[in-house]
Amino acid sequence: MHELSRAAVEDFFVQTFDVDKVFSSVKRADYLFLYYIEHCSKSSQHESGAYLWELAEMMNMSITDISKAVTKLHDKGYVEWKTNAEKSKTYVELTKTAHRLMEEERDYMKRCFDEIEAEIDTDELSAMIKTMRKVGEIIKKNRT
Repeated sequence: MHELSRAAVEDFFVQTFDVDKVFSSVKRADYLFLYYIEHCSKSSQHESGAYLWELAEMMNMSITDISKAVTKLHDKGYVEWKTNAEKSKTYVELTKTAHRLMEEERDYMKRCFDEIEAEIDTDELSAMIKTMRKVGEIIKKNRT
């Protein structure tokens, strides 16, 4: 395997593999939190939302960091704080705005993926996805 220059590697991560460009109506970081809130809500002790401790566990983050991020989402109108009267605990719930933005992003991702499937051979696409998963694992391993 040939040695890539530092500039080529940086270009790959900044230009070629710039996943932030996928998102148009919401920032990638916001989308990820909304995604985790949505998924956490499905398995939550509260059926329509998620407790911060559940998000912290699912995302492997501190409750303090989760709280800061959720506060920013609240300020943008993406989540609402709710209180479980029985447990006197606060949880977060996605707003209609968040659901609409997520649906827009999902539609866009679906259109892009449909075009990718049409343009790239199935075997090549499978190999690329497998390779990108490995790249993700390596990045995650080296980040910790």
